[in-house]
Amino acid sequence: MEQDRFLEQYAQMTPEERNAELRQIFRFIPKEGLRETLEYRGQWERRERSETLTVLKKRLDSLLNFAEITPSFRRYILEDFEISYASGSVPELGEAAVPEEELVLLDESYPNTAGIFNKERAKEIERWWYKNTVKLALGSETLRGKLLQEFYPELSAEYGSFQLRNRDNLLQLWRQEFIERYGEEP
Repeated sequence: MEQDRFLEQYAQMTPEERNAELRQIFRFIPKEGLRETLEYRGQWERRERSETLTVLKKRLDSLLNFAEITPSFRRYILEDFEISYASGSVPELGEAAVPEEELVLLDESYPNTAGIFNKERAKEIERWWYKNTVKLALGSETLRGKLLQEFYPELSAEYGSFQLRNRDNLLQLWRQEFIERYGEEP
């Protein structure tokens, strides 16, 4: 099975090599921005059904087995990656076209770090994501959500209902898992 092959490969890597692999997987997110993708709905749908996304999700899922994170954060990363891949980068954020969340997840400020594959770094990265998710839950919208609403209200409703449906339960569970894993509040 393909996923087993990835697990075997990742088991042989150092934490720093795993973080480099995580960065590599996220570099596959298409560079065409969300605005362009939404103007061509077919492009979004093709990306969602693409073999490339299927393989990347298997790679990411296998890789996250080695991350020092909670199950809730793992689910959040997988879901966020899928949405990011389908929608593309967000050029409105500047040249890097990478949302802040991904920069924090990939620990881009530290070139040779183990990131989420090191327990102490993972705690700080996960804490940032948890707090950011709480802020979003309290009403501030993401640029991705605003652009979805502008171009495809029906898609935005689907994305928004996914966020709302999972938000409260996810946050409660995530907080509990964080405390159990790291021994402190997020």
